[in-house]
Order: sequence, then C-alpha cells, then structure tokens
Amino acid sequence: MARFHTLRRCPLTAQFWFLGLDARQGDLTLRGFRKSPSPQGSSLYTLGALTLHSAGLTLDLPGGALHFNRRTQTFTHCGRTVPPPQGRLHLRAVLADHEAWIAARNGERYRTDLVQVHRPPRPVVGALEPWRAYLRAGGESLGGACPALVPVVAGGQVADASLAGVFRAQPVFSGAGML
Repeated sequence: MARFHTLRRCPLTAQFWFLGLDARQGDLTLRGFRKSPSPQGSSLYTLGALTLHSAGLTLDLPGGALHFNRRTQTFTHCGRTVPPPQGRLHLRAVLADHEAWIAARNGERYRTDLVQVHRPPRPVVGALEPWRAYLRAGGESLGGACPALVPVVAGGQVADASLAGVFRAQPVFSGAGML
C-alpha cells in the first residue's frame, strides 16, 4: 500500500481510509465499481463518473474532469488548481451516496465498528470529525437528510455513534456555475 502525507483535518483523509477498507473487503465491487488495472500502483475502481485509485480520484463533470491528488491534497480541473472547499463540494454527493450504500448494506454502526477494530493511524483519527461534518454539511445542502456517518472521537477514544438512517443524495452540481 502506498504511503501518503495526509492532513489530519482533511475529511478526505478519513474517506480514503474507509474506501481502502471497502476495496479490500469487496464492497466496492459489490456496489458495482468496475475494477481495472492501473499503470501505476493499485487498481482503478470506476462507477459512473467516479474513478478511485490509491493516489487519488477523478470525478467526471460537465466541462471536464475534477482530479484530487491524495499526495498533495490538491484539486485540479482542466489543468487549473481548484480551491479545496470547492473541490470537496463537487465530491460530496457521490461520497454521500457511497456512505448511504455502505450503511444500508452493512448496518448503521459499520463505520464505527471499523474504526474500533482497525484502529486507524493518527491522521485518520484526526480527520474523522471533519469527515462527519463534511458529509453532514452535504446533508444540509441536500435537504437535511444526511446523518452523522462516522464515530465521534473524543480524547483519542472512539465514542459510540450511530447513523441516523440511510439517505438519498442528489447531485451537488447542475452544470451551471461549474468550476
């Protein structure tokens, strides 16, 4: 597995940790992601407009692809740097959809249990709360239907947290006002 410098407060640090577990446990392929070889590193997983790789991801948007480079924690669109909040905004709906699918398949406590069993590295632990807030903010922009999706971490300990339920995310982008 590739090692990356990660930011503790970046919600995508936690998201990629969970996606890596999903890939190893077969949940990505069960969800319908198509696995294909990559010229470098791990396999590519593609579902619709989203392609995942251990080094980052690509989301096909109207007008061009949005790329997230996990190593540098940067977003680009058509060769231009995009501010991280704007890049994360465009990813929120597809990531929320994935989390809803995971919760429906594995139960509301699944992400909490993963954290307790696998004991993530410190940068991931530091990113759990921002990740939960990131997806919750997505729920607010999607009609308030997004639950808290990850365990609450307090004082280095994982507190019990559960999902409020499964939700349906709508695309954040409409084609107008795109990057």
